[in-house]
Amino acid sequence: MVKLFLLIHLLLLLSIVYLRMICRLKLSMTTIPLVLFVPVWGSISVLVEYYLRKTHRIGTAAENLEVMKASLVSMDEMPTPEDEEGGSVPLQDALLIDNSQMKRSVILNVLMQDANSYIKVLNEARMNEDAEVVHYATTAMMELSKEYEFRLQKFAEMYADDPDNDVLLTEYRNYIEQYVYSGMVEGQMLELHMNTYKQLLLDCIKRFDAKQDYCSLVNCLFESGELALVRSYISKIEEKWPNEENVWLFKFRLAYETNDTDEIHSLINETKEDGKFFSKDVRNMVAFWEKKQ
Repeated sequence: MVKLFLLIHLLLLLSIVYLRMICRLKLSMTTIPLVLFVPVWGSISVLVEYYLRKTHRIGTAAENLEVMKASLVSMDEMPTPEDEEGGSVPLQDALLIDNSQMKRSVILNVLMQDANSYIKVLNEARMNEDAEVVHYATTAMMELSKEYEFRLQKFAEMYADDPDNDVLLTEYRNYIEQYVYSGMVEGQMLELHMNTYKQLLLDCIKRFDAKQDYCSLVNCLFESGELALVRSYISKIEEKWPNEENVWLFKFRLAYETNDTDEIHSLINETKEDGKFFSKDVRNMVAFWEKKQ
């Protein structure tokens, strides 16, 4: 019985060696001890994995994306790094063309690079008519969301242990800000993270008293519908930084949110007073509301 067992083990080893010699089977440093020191069962495990990969039942994730991409579109058609310079606009354009293979290849290209830089495109791709494009984009978004949630949990733990760390507070605030405005999170989870983000902004204001934190807080309060607090913080910003033009944008938005047409008319007249200069954004805002009057 022992001799038969050893014979089977030897035959399996010879099979693995043969497959290795013809470059069909790759052995990692972790699988070699398994094959050598776990008779029969170790070899069977490696051969079963080889069979599953050969029949494409496993191994079609990240390690095979490059092969999949190459099989979909010729290299002449693929966007180059130079083509994609300047952000996600070329990707958005590619998703609009009537070419399923190109669209799939674009999503695969995103998955293999920095999906975090193309969150907006991935969000749009999830609404695409091509099922494979939707699958790739959804998979990427799920993985990104898991990574964000994991890192946010770590940030929360570190901040609880070291609440006086200014650098940590800034990093935590910036990271959660990126997440809540990414479009990846919604519903109760979004509300939970927005509350955390708001509290971090309040902590930043107490510690740094920076204009940008006040403006970010006002935007956050707009999102959560806390308009009474919005009005209060607009007044604080105006008091601390009298020439801050974001105040005007906030005032117009608040008047719109509260349906206060008299306030909008008053703001338009005030911006036209002599001696006042406004940025293009404010002038565009005034022009927009003038047309609405």
